[in-house]
Amino acid sequence: MTAEGEGTREAEKPPERAKKPVRRWLLALVMLQMLVMFGAAAMLAFAVDRFWLATVFAYLPRWLVVLPAVPLLALALSLKEFRLGGALLLTLALSPFIVGDFEVPSLSCGAGRADASVRLLTQNALRRSLKEPWLADLVKSEKLDVVMVQECDVRDLEGGDADPVVSVRSPLEGYTLAYDDGLCLFSRFPIKSAEARNRKDVWERGGSGAIALYQIEAPFGSFWILNLHLATVRAGIGGFRQFGLGGIATMRENTELRRWESGLAREWADHAKGPLLIAGDFNMPRESQVYVASWGSYSDAWETCGFGFGYTKETRVKGIEFGTRIDHVLFDKGFGCAAAKLGPEIGSDHRGLVVELRLR
Repeated sequence: MTAEGEGTREAEKPPERAKKPVRRWLLALVMLQMLVMFGAAAMLAFAVDRFWLATVFAYLPRWLVVLPAVPLLALALSLKEFRLGGALLLTLALSPFIVGDFEVPSLSCGAGRADASVRLLTQNALRRSLKEPWLADLVKSEKLDVVMVQECDVRDLEGGDADPVVSVRSPLEGYTLAYDDGLCLFSRFPIKSAEARNRKDVWERGGSGAIALYQIEAPFGSFWILNLHLATVRAGIGGFRQFGLGGIATMRENTELRRWESGLAREWADHAKGPLLIAGDFNMPRESQVYVASWGSYSDAWETCGFGFGYTKETRVKGIEFGTRIDHVLFDKGFGCAAAKLGPEIGSDHRGLVVELRLR
């Protein structure tokens, strides 16, 4: 080969030194990407409902923090930077667990007596009619013993015109209905007692305060249920749209309201005199420090037996759709969890949770 030919081939080949600045920038961006992801994970673990930025992030599409890793991975592979590519692949693989709250069944899934099980549904129905097929179909297909409905509309049921409702006839044959202003509990077992907390003080502060405690008498023993619909973070986040950074004060007020209301509900849980399960629309992800303070001592059915993200609230903002798990089924040491899955779409902006619990 002539010297002229060798020179031509060298000219066609990109000089190695021209790639060095690109590699330096790539390394810096990869380090920044990993720092952002693990920083987001730290915020979720320790700062939600302590620091306003972490609280806002907890309710946003979390996958946005790992999205830049995809083009960075393509660039790393094109430059044959396989170590950086491996780090990015590991980042992407871990992201569902670190920031996405992905769960797999734990070793304790299946605990409890198989002959003493309760199959239940909790569902924020967004005031969907209870006479529509969704309720009866779910009860039949899932063989449900207990159904808890938040934003429960009884106006088209017999007795549902009374204000306040004193007695409403259950639309489900063989199931007793206990109702209190938007909270419904259907049970095929006898309801021995039902008591709802007076909400006046919570309403005066702009909260929800839907808290009801029931004693259920099943053939295999008595147990208690706490049905909840707690205040939403929406007013706090909305403050940023209205006041800009002035919304930080609005967020603090909203957080204190939710902390107080969650504490009231926790006090009612202490009234139970036997095995207790707690279910409903908490309007909080499990990372919330308000949630941890009030409910961290209880076991979570999705964390124990669920598989996947388990997003129960679906939100669409400017064409971006994302989910958050803010509805929960919790239980104390009197129960074990055997199964947990998402319920079907019923036309609400919430997905229900179908859970099987077993008395220990």
